[in-house]
Amino acid sequence: LRTQDPKVVLLDTGYLFDNENLPLFSEPHTRKALDFMKWSDVKLKAVLDMKSHNPDEDVPGYFIPLLRYHDRWKELPVDLSGGEDYDGFCPLTGDLNDYRDVVKFKAYDKTKESEDMNAISREYLDKIYDLCDKEGIELILFTSMSAEESAKKHMTNQSYADEKGIKLIDFNMKDTYKESGLSFYDDADSGNHPNLRGARKISLYLAKELEDAI
Repeated sequence: LRTQDPKVVLLDTGYLFDNENLPLFSEPHTRKALDFMKWSDVKLKAVLDMKSHNPDEDVPGYFIPLLRYHDRWKELPVDLSGGEDYDGFCPLTGDLNDYRDVVKFKAYDKTKESEDMNAISREYLDKIYDLCDKEGIELILFTSMSAEESAKKHMTNQSYADEKGIKLIDFNMKDTYKESGLSFYDDADSGNHPNLRGARKISLYLAKELEDAI
């Protein structure tokens, strides 16, 4: 907010719950969030917060990337003729029609049950909400189409949204799923990632929501 003045902030709810396959403070998470931040008191606080939850992390490496990445070249495969995988980006263009027996997806409705949100995620979600509220920014929560989502998680997210008086858009809810034109096995590249077609449908839907909000 030191260099931007957003009217609306969209926040993905995907990491508000525990994930056994990728712990909250694992390096793949923290590096994506912190490596590209400019040096500032905000980054220092974020790195120290991360360190308090994961004592094995190396703080200097988050400020001087050379300390962490100087020998990364040793991990590169000998053959770099991997085509688009080494272009710096790789658009997800596949689908899951051949994996219907492996990846199970069903759009859901509301339920009476709920699932506990990760306590640390809840703490930072509150901080994000409080900052947006203080700065007069509308916060909108959204849940992307994913086989890892559930009606129980939705109810927890919806309860939070109702408590704070903010909007939740869940692309796994039957009405939103249908309205956006999504078709999971055609529009997903993996269990929790949309492909190019799915991303376009989700983006167009969110763009309309942003237009209405602004």
